[in-house]
Amino acid sequence: MFQLNGVELLFLGVLSVLLAIEISLAIGRVSNFNLIATELGRYDNKTELQIQLYKKMTLLGVIAQNVFYIGLIGTIWGVSSALSQLGSGNKAEIIAAVGVALISTATSVFVALVGSIVHSFLNSKIDEILLKWDIHHGFDIKK
Repeated sequence: MFQLNGVELLFLGVLSVLLAIEISLAIGRVSNFNLIATELGRYDNKTELQIQLYKKMTLLGVIAQNVFYIGLIGTIWGVSSALSQLGSGNKAEIIAAVGVALISTATSVFVALVGSIVHSFLNSKIDEILLKWDIHHGFDIKK
């Protein structure tokens, strides 16, 4: 069994925090969307509605698109650690370092996937709410 050092724990901690932010944003946005959808008549101006709907969506997109880089740094760290131990002949330490690289990669891919799925889902909800606003305000969508 291997132990994670401080830097490796930092990478995994950052990835965990980003995942928590993604989940928190998703929950907050969905509840906000539900409230907005029930009050469409309150919004006479579509731009005002769009501003409300797109709040914090950029942050979610940025996290989803860039979390790979944090994972890549962790992967490089683990591989370089494994390579630096090649001369020692300690196979367990080399395998542990490669394991850390793989864990970092897998974690970042998972966090990125969650962010991408949530971002796509929320964007489809925004499109749905905007279409409902058009219908509510008498705009013919077919034109």
